[in-house]
Amino acid sequence: MPEPNVQCTPVTRRVAILLFEDCSFAVTVMIGEIFQAANEVASNANLNVRYELGFLSATGGNVRCSSSIGVWTDGLDSWHCQGFDALFVSDGAGANAASRDERLIAWLRRVHANMIAVRPLGEGHTLFQLACANAEPQPVGFESGAVGESNGEEGERTTVRLELMKGALILLKRDLGDACARSVAEYVMPDTLPALSPLLGGSPDSESDDRVQIAARWLTENCQRPISIEDAARVVDMSTRNFQRCFKLEVGVTPSAYLMRARFSIICSLLTHSELPVDKIARHTGMSSGDRLAKVFRRQLNVSPTEYRIKTRREAGI
Repeated sequence: MPEPNVQCTPVTRRVAILLFEDCSFAVTVMIGEIFQAANEVASNANLNVRYELGFLSATGGNVRCSSSIGVWTDGLDSWHCQGFDALFVSDGAGANAASRDERLIAWLRRVHANMIAVRPLGEGHTLFQLACANAEPQPVGFESGAVGESNGEEGERTTVRLELMKGALILLKRDLGDACARSVAEYVMPDTLPALSPLLGGSPDSESDDRVQIAARWLTENCQRPISIEDAARVVDMSTRNFQRCFKLEVGVTPSAYLMRARFSIICSLLTHSELPVDKIARHTGMSSGDRLAKVFRRQLNVSPTEYRIKTRREAGI
């Protein structure tokens, strides 16, 4: 039988928000609106990227947010530390209680150590600082400092909204480009545009930033081929060394880590939703062999591809 066509597999970016009792329901809604708008903008622009939003909590189940509104969440054990691309830590009155949860702090520390972009919001900075006070700096755009000055309760709400929009725009600019990121910001939070103009308008080194974004999209679109970082540098006419430096500054991870993340998104999808043998999945995703894929897979997720396939198919009821 002919092999299934896997060349047009959509790129899924998994974004999670960490909730706790008495966290801000308004922030949860805003995050949903931002990434729903991003999916609509990406679809209208014929971009092969989609954002999938998940809700997490220390124990899973129903979490009571502000205004006594419940949100259903997955427990931390159901998400690998490498299982998503970005994590927002919610704000709200329950942050102090959450900051005493040692299991939650340990999990957040592992997530950060795996170079997943973490964006604490408002009171969520307390939890983040306890977990990651001695960690490496966050990727560009995900630093834990607040955006702007807070001035009373209204000022604090404005600051959290700016933190949220800035963190989301870093992802959207990387995946969709400047124009689409601006479209999302204009649609969801038009009143924040003046404060976000430095981010939306580019930087003094905007030519290098543009090249990096072009290279990032090229890596995503071609990750199923046996490409190299040198190939990506040639696409944007940069030396390999300068390309790696600029890429890490703009995106927050090395080109190699970015390429591996794009490949793993497809690999995990194929393991769960196809019957292809591991060796063929390796060849379909730019890996040289099933043995190499198994070695990298175990190093990244601490399980073999076969073990991952059995677990995820069981969870999905396949």
